[in-house]
Amino acid sequence: MKARRIIGVLFLFMGAACLIFAVLQLKKYQEGNEEYQNIVAEYVQEPEDGDEDDFYLDWDSLYAQNQDLVGWIRMAPSVSYPIVRADNNSFYLHHGFQKTYNINGAIMMNCYNSPDWSDKNTVVYGHNMNNGSMFGSNKKYMDQSYTEKHPYFYIYTKDGRLTYRIFETMVVHDDSRPFETQFADDAAFGKYLDDIRPNRDYDLGVSVSEKDQIVTLSTCTRHGTMRFLIQGRLESFRDWQGNTITVEQARERQLQEEKMEETRVTESDQNLDMD
Repeated sequence: MKARRIIGVLFLFMGAACLIFAVLQLKKYQEGNEEYQNIVAEYVQEPEDGDEDDFYLDWDSLYAQNQDLVGWIRMAPSVSYPIVRADNNSFYLHHGFQKTYNINGAIMMNCYNSPDWSDKNTVVYGHNMNNGSMFGSNKKYMDQSYTEKHPYFYIYTKDGRLTYRIFETMVVHDDSRPFETQFADDAAFGKYLDDIRPNRDYDLGVSVSEKDQIVTLSTCTRHGTMRFLIQGRLESFRDWQGNTITVEQARERQLQEEKMEETRVTESDQNLDMD
């Protein structure tokens, strides 16, 4: 009888300890969420009707707080966070934008990527939080119909907005080829696109070529054993004054500039021959 009482008391203590631990964890999650809620409230103007053209970000004030800031990401249904980049890929796993402990960590760019978003493949990491914060809602994109209804994500920088069209999603290991960020040339990037295509979950009919730039959003799945990726192709850039240029227009301008330079060099050589 005495042994049963002792066992009963032990179970009560264990239950109380578990409850206290759960409460403390919940408090940490709430504090982590509050950090970003406060940032949005103070430095961000969210569009009331969902029109990305009305989104405003006080970049200078945010950058003054943390010079690791490289962008701000927005995507359905609830992602709206600063993106940071450190000199390693571990610090922001458990540190928030204020660089203090945050169980949610931060949305972060791969430290091997260029902070100006100019790489052929820029990788961005975010935790898969159970409450849907950070990249916790990205799992919705495992459903093709959801992706077709929400085909874009947006990255804001100090210069303006980069618009990306989602072209594929996939579940892979964290050391697999889709995470590759550096390519010798356009042809190598084209081969990369061909090699990872069999991994995709479904076909969205969005063409991507070796001339494109993409962003890969990564979060954990299957209890942390795998990674769920969303990949988007850069479609356009819109500056803070409202001027928009598509990737196709930028390429056309580049071709025209190259032709003008070739013409200038040819005329210069002809003039030298005449002399």
